[in-house]
Amino acid sequence: MIRPRRRHENDMDFAKFNPFYWQGRESYFKVEDYTNKGQKLIRFTLRTEWPQNYIPTRGPDFSAIYKGDPLAADETTRSKFAINARMDHKGEFKNFEANIAEGEFNVHADELKKDKMLMFEFRFFLDESNPDWIRQKQANNHNLSAYYSEFFRIKIGNPGLFIDDINDAKAIPVPQRHSGGWMTTATIKVEPWRALQQQSINLLADSSQTFLNGRTWFHTDMVDGIHKGDEADDKPSVFFPEDIAIRKGFAATAFNVRSCNSCHYNNGQFLLPAQGQPVVHTLVKTTDKSTGTESKVFGNQLQPDGDNGEGTIKVIKTETKVVKLNDGTEVTLKKNIFDIDTKLSKDNLGTSYRRPMALTGVGLLNNIPESTIRSLVGRQRGEVSLVNGKISRFGWKADQPKLIDQIAAALRNDLGVRNDIYTKTDCTNGCKDGKAQFPLKTMEEIETYISLLGVPPRTDPTNPKVLAGEMLFRGIGCAKCHVPTMTTGESK
Repeated sequence: MIRPRRRHENDMDFAKFNPFYWQGRESYFKVEDYTNKGQKLIRFTLRTEWPQNYIPTRGPDFSAIYKGDPLAADETTRSKFAINARMDHKGEFKNFEANIAEGEFNVHADELKKDKMLMFEFRFFLDESNPDWIRQKQANNHNLSAYYSEFFRIKIGNPGLFIDDINDAKAIPVPQRHSGGWMTTATIKVEPWRALQQQSINLLADSSQTFLNGRTWFHTDMVDGIHKGDEADDKPSVFFPEDIAIRKGFAATAFNVRSCNSCHYNNGQFLLPAQGQPVVHTLVKTTDKSTGTESKVFGNQLQPDGDNGEGTIKVIKTETKVVKLNDGTEVTLKKNIFDIDTKLSKDNLGTSYRRPMALTGVGLLNNIPESTIRSLVGRQRGEVSLVNGKISRFGWKADQPKLIDQIAAALRNDLGVRNDIYTKTDCTNGCKDGKAQFPLKTMEEIETYISLLGVPPRTDPTNPKVLAGEMLFRGIGCAKCHVPTMTTGESK
């Protein structure tokens, strides 16, 4: 799948999701490389969801053979290609083709040799007379018609796509750079803070719309149904009124946050606010100290927000401790002390404060076979008592066996949304349920979105300091638990 980009790969705003990213902008390409058959031909076929403008002054464009400098000061140099051509229209203003043929092979013989990296980019121009596009523009003035693909990379004469090499824009990356596997990494360039939001480079047509739908639900406010964007979204997304009506009202009248991305900031984590300020992105599991079970007053988890919110979390002080390492280095450790400001009784209240986890490679982890995990036990020291249960792999306490279970638990505990797996909310203090159970199909769309997020590549894995650290990591036994590689099984 090609995800529409507002700018070129080496420019700011490249990584953002633009208005109506889920509707009308899917496009797909196929590369047919005939060089192994002795032909001087590489064919690029493009298919778009909505029709494109195709007039003398604009239409889907194709660029190939990167000649620029990703660190240049001006945009033109950062995005310079040797080949720049209008694609040939093949039908319905949705099907297009471009060829690197014998003429280009003769002119660019050095760049088009077997095993060389070939970079290419598509540029799009949606037909602004399309009634669906016009409706989008009326709903959101930020709606875009012109956009780019990322810079795609192939190795001539070989299958597959590649990400960049951090030290040489025109080189094949070293295998160690693929932290999540060759085809399940993501393209990360000038906006590293968005590294966890990018899709895997092997996202295919069969899953692309589900991936995008899942992202819209991940960014849905479960109270009022609006699209909850990221702080840096200067062109925010909006839903149509009929979509808002479907999405709003799922939350109960007490919850932690109103949307998934409220806790998973840029699909990562949140820092704590200043001392004394309300903490809204940290979870508090609540128990009855006398029984060890969930609190009779607060239930399983503190719900600070909503009409029936149970209290406010605050950091009341920070304790510090200086530790001296073997080489004499002094490190200051910090421990935050929390408190709950509430009108409800805190008698016998046990609390466990938990920070949201980053969504890094969870789809891959979800598809590691149980047999693989069990086989690792023999490498690790210590006694293992086998019990008749399930292997769990999600949550701070590994209390959820599969990703769909973790999503269901987060909907119930964090967002106040009941669903097919958790049919009752964690409601106390007069809390009332939302309008209905959250559909299983929609939960599965969120699962697809999270599962197909690409793993950020390693920055400079062959740096001597990195290699020295890796040797130390292995030498002291860390790699017995934190194994360097695993192989996934079949997914859905």
